[in-house]
Amino acid sequence: MTDAVDHNGKKTPRDVDGDGIPNQCDTDIDGNGLLNGEQEGSLGDIDGDGTLNPADIDADGDGYGNGEDGDIDGDGTLNDHDDDMDGDGKDNADDDDIDGDGIANEDDAAPTGVTDPSNASGACPDKDGDGLINALDPDVDGNNTPNGEDSDVDGDDKLNGEDDDIDGDGILNINDLDADGDGTPNDMDDDIDGDGKLNDMDDDMDGDGVPNGEDCDSDGDGHADEPKVAENSK
Repeated sequence: MTDAVDHNGKKTPRDVDGDGIPNQCDTDIDGNGLLNGEQEGSLGDIDGDGTLNPADIDADGDGYGNGEDGDIDGDGTLNDHDDDMDGDGKDNADDDDIDGDGIANEDDAAPTGVTDPSNASGACPDKDGDGLINALDPDVDGNNTPNGEDSDVDGDDKLNGEDDDIDGDGILNINDLDADGDGTPNDMDDDIDGDGKLNDMDDDMDGDGVPNGEDCDSDGDGHADEPKVAENSK
């Protein structure tokens, strides 16, 4: 399992099954062949850590405790749009610990956890407040311009080419397998960082701040570049 670690104020998200897809973007977090939604309920274990959902204070294993996570069960639906936000199989109305943080509703200062997108943790930002987290939103800033055509995908007033988290999903470009959030993985995208420059004309094609010539993974696909063979060594 890849753990979340702080990096310049942001976190490198966990990847429980090691498939290169961060937990909050992974429809099968534990890689057992069952979708997260199929593993909800009292006997389910969404993140495959051996702790059943009702007792798991970080149900989706993304490194953010249930009480601070904007999408507790990791199903891509933010808490305020989710009828069973902690994925324990109990509808919120019938759950004595709605947010699954281990504190009973009656004793919890915030019994429904994080429901305001503006207060959501870095794991689940929702820039346009449409209930769809940035990592899964085809129009992150809600300006009716698809991410792949938007020069400032996340609407933070930083042009894509100058933004260390282009799509505002909480995943730094250097760790993001779809840096510009256009739905096309970096290894298949002809403009990885969405700055309007085609990769072969871009000195930093994946927008991670490291020039291609110095970047061990210049296209940001999660795989190290093949070693270059000098012409005089052939």
